[in-house]
Parts: sequence; C-alpha cells; structure tokens
Amino acid sequence: MKANVSAANPWPLRVYWLVAAIGFAAILALNLPGQMTVDSTYQLYEGRSGHRLTFNPWIMSWLLGRFDAVTPGTGLFMAANAALLMVSLGVLPRLTVRPVGWGAPVVLALVLATPQLVNFQGIVWKDVLFANLAIAGFVTLALALRQGVPAWRNLIAPLLLFAVGGLVRQN
Repeated sequence: MKANVSAANPWPLRVYWLVAAIGFAAILALNLPGQMTVDSTYQLYEGRSGHRLTFNPWIMSWLLGRFDAVTPGTGLFMAANAALLMVSLGVLPRLTVRPVGWGAPVVLALVLATPQLVNFQGIVWKDVLFANLAIAGFVTLALALRQGVPAWRNLIAPLLLFAVGGLVRQN
C-alpha cells in the first residue's frame, strides 16, 4: 500500500520534513561537537590507538575511531548519530496509508522540543547510539513489512541495524 499523498494536501508532509530538518539543525547547533563522559573518552582513545583499555563494546570504539579518522573529535559521529534518528522520524509518514494531516508536524515539533531528546542526542554514549539504531531498525522493519511478506533483501537493513545495535549495547 502506498501513501495517498497526491490526493491530499502535500503541505503537512512538507512541513513535517521541514520540522525534522529544523530539529536536526537545532540538535547540531546546541550540541556540537558532542558531550563526552569518561567512558566515551576512553572509547575515543581506543578507537584512535587500536589499544583496548576498558570492557566497553569494541564496536563503539571502532566506530568512534573511524569517524575520528575523517574529522578529529566526536562532532561527525554525533551528527551521524542524530541524523540516523532524524531520518527515521522523517520516514515515519511513509508507514501510513492515510494522507498526513497537520497533526503530524505538530506532534513531531513537540517531540523535538523535549529537552531529553535534544540533550541526549549530543551525548557520545553507546546507549544513545543503541536507541537510535533500535528506532531505525524498527522503522525499516515496518517499511519492509508494510506490503505483506517482504523479500529477503528488504530485511537486510533492519537486520544490520539491529545487529550493530546489539553489538553496541551488548548487555
């Protein structure tokens, strides 16, 4: 089933995406280059040096190291992590068969106005990455299942997102 956007007013959906873009920009403006704790500092060091110091999941250190190799620091990692959440939220209207109404951008704006969402997206933690990967995994799984039984290739993205999420936050 496809969303019936053409028969309805396209402006609520456009405003929804605009609210998502403004929310992403606000998260970056308020949080770059990201807040770090002792764990994330150790993980960044591990990612840079390749030497393990802690019992933190190796994939988080590896990811921080890969992003740090592109641009030193945690800003790019934080931006990619927040983008993962915002793209997931931006895709949600594709899951409905009814046209998107004006309530959708209002609800998204209220969600993005919560200090918990804005502040936590700026923290360089495996927990925040896990939450964003889980949300993205469920959204992509819902997209794959919305047409009934999905082809196996439609399940690759949710599988990878859930797998990386499981590796990021093992316990």
